[in-house]
Amino acid sequence: VGSGEEMLTVLARGTITATAVALAGDFNGDGAVNFSDFFLFADAFGGSNPAYDLNGDGAINFSDFFVFADAFGTGEVRAKLMALAQQYLGLPAEAGLEATYPNPFNAATTIRYRLSEPGLVRLAVYGLTGQLVRVLADGRQEPGSHQLIWDGRSDDGRATATGVYLVRLDGPGGVHVRKVTLLR
Repeated sequence: VGSGEEMLTVLARGTITATAVALAGDFNGDGAVNFSDFFLFADAFGGSNPAYDLNGDGAINFSDFFVFADAFGTGEVRAKLMALAQQYLGLPAEAGLEATYPNPFNAATTIRYRLSEPGLVRLAVYGLTGQLVRVLADGRQEPGSHQLIWDGRSDDGRATATGVYLVRLDGPGGVHVRKVTLLR
């Protein structure tokens, strides 16, 4: 039985009664998942109140928001919800790879990127001739802002040479590439 459906109970005499099951995301208990519920969720976002932890992982984050959004509706109403999520929760409007800093760098550079939806992500560093230098992330990630540090080393731990490298983000929002310069 999914959320929002009714459970049927067969009584001893053969009569059937309907018992309502709570809607996932109906935080105010009015029988509908709507903007009032979103604002309650937004207030709890980032916390650990189990009433708002829709996926049961112990944290109220974008994973819970997408469970909430599934119950919210479709079309124009969902578009308005996403706009509010961008404003109130910091949900990125689109995926992207931001400029690395510092750039050029000597010891390490910070790579920041955004994901607008959950999915498989691969963040890797390549030489200008296309050879893979280092994989920094490879797996499922949640939406939001992320950052990783590249210390100028290859996957086998060796220091790479001075030069220009390409940082490539492959994810649900497409492929994004940035140049970074290492100075030894």
